[in-house]
Amino acid sequence: MDPDKALAAANAAAAKAARRDKAQAWLRRIATRAQVWGPESAQHSAEWSSDRSHLPP
Repeated sequence: MDPDKALAAANAAAAKAARRDKAQAWLRRIATRAQVWGPESAQHSAEWSSDRSHLPP
C-alpha cells in the first residue's frame, strides 16, 4: 500500500473515532443533566417558557 494512502486512511479513521467520542460525550452530558434536573424541572421549564406574564404587552 502506498504510504500516503495508508496515512490518509489512518487519519480518516482517527477523525471518525474522534467524532464518535465527541458525540458519545455529548449524549452522556445530556443524560446526566436529565438525571440531575429530573422531570419536575423539565415541567417547570415548559410552564415558565409558555408563561408570557413576564413580558411587556
